Amino acid sequence: MNAMLHQFHDMKANPSPSWLPLAFGVTLESTRVMRGATLADAAAALDIEPRYLSALEREAFEEMIYPIHAMRIARDYVAWLDLPERDLMAALPGAMERRSRTLRREAAPVEEAPQPIGFFAKIKAALH
Repeated sequence: MNAMLHQFHDMKANPSPSWLPLAFGVTLESTRVMRGATLADAAAALDIEPRYLSALEREAFEEMIYPIHAMRIARDYVAWLDLPERDLMAALPGAMERRSRTLRREAAPVEEAPQPIGFFAKIKAALH
């Protein structure tokens, strides 16, 4: 926990994109947890449903009503967490695109490979 706090202070002193983790949501969640806040605390302070904040932390952007909705909530959440808004908001479209690609890949139909037919199966098929 001390290392995470030290990294957070470094991040605040030098808010450059180099500190940004690959996962946008991890930054939000870890910062919230380091501050001892719950999703309910954040939701109450921002007047936003907790499920939307949870969706941001999980990068489940498809649970938002519209992409612009995700961007507005993210901007408010980033400001509430006192994180560098410019860098995090610049990372958001990339996170949304990665999630979209993942969902498309998961939704793509999987073609089954044809099963090899053994010698006896061929004879049986020919007799029927």
